[in-house]
Amino acid sequence: MKNNIDYLYSLKTATGQDLWKSKRKTFILGFAASIKSTIAIAKDLLINQHFKFILTYKLSQDAIEIFFGFMRGRLGHNNNPTCLQFKHAIKSTLLHTSIRLSSGNCTLMSPHEDSLFSIKWKYKAPEQNLA
Repeated sequence: MKNNIDYLYSLKTATGQDLWKSKRKTFILGFAASIKSTIAIAKDLLINQHFKFILTYKLSQDAIEIFFGFMRGRLGHNNNPTCLQFKHAIKSTLLHTSIRLSSGNCTLMSPHEDSLFSIKWKYKAPEQNLA
């Protein structure tokens, strides 16, 4: 992976300027930072903590990006919602994520049965007939 980072830093624009110094530098800097961070975390966990492997998917920001993309979609792609709009969108999202299928051909990526914000329904105690 270090060779890939070196290759990206060696790329040049059509005018001969380094690509990582131009306006299109974001992907190079982001990719390099992600790889360097993952390598540092892997070294720490694999050597010092005596792990046999690490799951790099858990180091991804995809879940956060998916959440905010979903929220923008719930808000009609509004990037600047009011507090009330966000409150209603988050409530509907939490309700949606708390509903689970009992069977199907798809499985969750996470082994946890409850969602992050599980909704607990309050049931009334059954009324006793006093006759």
